[in-house]
Amino acid sequence: MQNFIEAIEAQIGGSTVLKGHQVSDKYASDESSDRLQKPEAVLRPASAEALSKMLQAAVRHRQPLVVQGGLTGLCGGAAPQENEVSVSLERLNKIENLDARSMTMTVQAGVTLEGVQNAAAEAGLLFPLDLGARGSCTIGGNIATNAGGNQVIRYGSMRNLVLGLEAVLPDGTIMCAMNTLLKNNAGFDLKHFFIGSEGTLGIVTRAVLRLFPWPGSRITVLCGMDCFEHCIVLLNQVRKSFPDTLNSFEVMWAAYYQASIRHVDNLRNPFATTHKYYALVELCGDDQQHDRQRTENFLENCFNAGIIENAVLAGSEQQSADFWRIRDGIGRLIKIYNFPANFDVGIALDKMEGFVEKVMQRLAADFANIVVFPFGHIGDGNLHLSVSTGNQADNHRIYHTVYQMCADYDASISAEHGIGMMKNPIYRFPELRKKYS
Repeated sequence: MQNFIEAIEAQIGGSTVLKGHQVSDKYASDESSDRLQKPEAVLRPASAEALSKMLQAAVRHRQPLVVQGGLTGLCGGAAPQENEVSVSLERLNKIENLDARSMTMTVQAGVTLEGVQNAAAEAGLLFPLDLGARGSCTIGGNIATNAGGNQVIRYGSMRNLVLGLEAVLPDGTIMCAMNTLLKNNAGFDLKHFFIGSEGTLGIVTRAVLRLFPWPGSRITVLCGMDCFEHCIVLLNQVRKSFPDTLNSFEVMWAAYYQASIRHVDNLRNPFATTHKYYALVELCGDDQQHDRQRTENFLENCFNAGIIENAVLAGSEQQSADFWRIRDGIGRLIKIYNFPANFDVGIALDKMEGFVEKVMQRLAADFANIVVFPFGHIGDGNLHLSVSTGNQADNHRIYHTVYQMCADYDASISAEHGIGMMKNPIYRFPELRKKYS
């Protein structure tokens, strides 16, 4: 270890390395907080060339490394293990170029998602990937996990938004595939090896991102329903009526919705009555007045047909933002409920309601003080569950129960969060080993 650190300091410079008291608690884990352990040291490259030298030295000294970006992951992928050194990409934080005519942006891996969104907006353009952790998560991590988020239903996951990238392979080789063209069929498209690979094949250092025109209108609606089947009917009706403008379709079960209203600061429930399910629908079009009138007519028809029980159409940007703060409340709930077990399940819509009900029944039978918060993107079949007894020691049993049920329901154990370190042991479950082998 010491020889490895000394080699880095001699070759690249001491300011690149944090060690001892310089290594703060922030490097001890990602948002999973599965285990808190500071890395032995933190390497902070400011270029692909510096990172290349670090990886070459790691190979020579047989030094294990863990890559860290914004540290917002929920699977322990950035959580240091024993004797590991961290490679933090926090100094690779520059937006190198924004080409408004070709609608592309070239960025380094440590730029935050919100930084990319804001830079695009200033140019009158849109970068459509959006997550609750937008202010902290970084583009490199978004690429490494093929992040999905709230607008996959219209724009696709991160894989659809990356035109080219640069990555450093484990042996230090710099692989440059910084394509800026929307269509380029000249050979293998190597970027796809790295998108979603979670750093196992190489560390992404730069990327060319695809931008879109800024929408002329934004309509946000919060609907209350008392039947899950009506959530699916509403989804299909919205898809049929607004095929070109449907941006997001999120569903929150009552337990999640009420907990978010209760614990997120300065939130007010826009409904006077309670419902079993809440759908958050966002449409982005060209004409605010015209699109709002169309939406009002659509909601009236859905109400008359008995599909929705209640609906509130956001009357301002602030009210729209407040609706989204309800949906994004999971970040607050994770801390309130003592770092619960978090699930990221991909499941067919016709099995989703039964899966959630069975999970809640089985966990309630095993634990006296269990809370289960289901919510998700739904429009792309991505269900999230946050489960807590108030005692983090129970999480292992909770994971075991729910992941066994994933196999029973032909569900994916990771729709967008990745595998990390926390899901590696899952493959030892006989049911999952059979399914995923």
